[in-house]
Amino acid sequence: MTFVLPLAMYPGLDNPFSTPKALLLEGFVLAGGALALCLGQFRPAPLPRAFRLALLLLLLSLILPALFGAFLSPDTLWLSLAAPAWFLLLLALRPEAKHLATAATLSCAVVAAIALLQWADLDPFRLAGWTVSGYGSERMRVLATLGNPNFVAATLAAAVPLAWALAQAGKQRGLFMGILTAETLAVLATGSRAGILALAAGMGWLGLLGKIPPRLIAAATAMLLLLLPLLPSRSILTTIEGRFYIWKVSAAHLGERPLLGWGPGGFEPKFIEWETRYWQAGHGKDRERPFAQLQAHAHNEYLEAMVDGGILGLAGLLALLGSFLVFAFRNAKIGGDLATGGAGGVVALSAASLVDFPLHRPAELVLLWTLMAVAFLACRKPSIPPAAAIRTNDSPP
Repeated sequence: MTFVLPLAMYPGLDNPFSTPKALLLEGFVLAGGALALCLGQFRPAPLPRAFRLALLLLLLSLILPALFGAFLSPDTLWLSLAAPAWFLLLLALRPEAKHLATAATLSCAVVAAIALLQWADLDPFRLAGWTVSGYGSERMRVLATLGNPNFVAATLAAAVPLAWALAQAGKQRGLFMGILTAETLAVLATGSRAGILALAAGMGWLGLLGKIPPRLIAAATAMLLLLLPLLPSRSILTTIEGRFYIWKVSAAHLGERPLLGWGPGGFEPKFIEWETRYWQAGHGKDRERPFAQLQAHAHNEYLEAMVDGGILGLAGLLALLGSFLVFAFRNAKIGGDLATGGAGGVVALSAASLVDFPLHRPAELVLLWTLMAVAFLACRKPSIPPAAAIRTNDSPP
């Protein structure tokens, strides 16, 4: 499941990349959870109290706005609930952290390979006769199995710290360093500034924990900054201005439903209303006209959490991320490189969420919860078999 989900797609659908992933996730959680219960394999794993409270707050921040909000998108709600259910199922089944990390890394390696082929104009999908709207734009052609360069960049940037972790131990160091290099090059090939931000944040986390020398981080950061003007994307000033336009129009209305927000999926219909009123009131400027268009998301997960779920929605998201990162920081030595790499990926997605909406997309959302599961599983103390626990030096072998 961990390997297949980022690669799932079905040509011919209105959303050929996201819909199959969402359906696969929701179906697997329901079927897998039911099967695990029937077979007696569902054993809830202990979690730190702070994280359990944060998880409860997050679930309440999804359910209460859905019950009392003015809008409800079933797709948004079910996806938001299925991802933590996937996380809880992983912890109940307790796979080896290294196996889970390897599956996620190999899947992202396939995504990176396809992205690099598309950048080199050797797109396997186009060669097979499948074309999508993104092929009409030079900037949009690197879409891999996720449908958009920004989506590809966010996923691969979050996968880089995990590839680094797997390269630190075991006999496959060369393989995982090669995957790490391919993922980094694929992020650059997308031209996504959000991906660059996520990549830098993930490396910063590794540097904070002393896993990467400061000089290497400084050199990598300088190289990324030098490459920014060469990336195949819009002007960075245009991108920043477009983001600020969305945020400015939205933020002016946060006080209308401050506690529970407008409900899951409420941002899109409300933004249409707010933008119309913004221009009718004469607040719009000529240079903002190119940005006046339908926006399904705020391109800032924290702002959108506030719109959809109010203060409760923002608190739930921040509490979850904050409690996890505090746990990962405090247990870095116990969990080793796998816990550090998993947390580094969470940091990368958290950074991308400042200018993008990865937590509203199935591949990145599942990857976020998978990375947290890897960290918790890596920190779990191995249980001692009963026979070994009672054996003494006088006991027969």
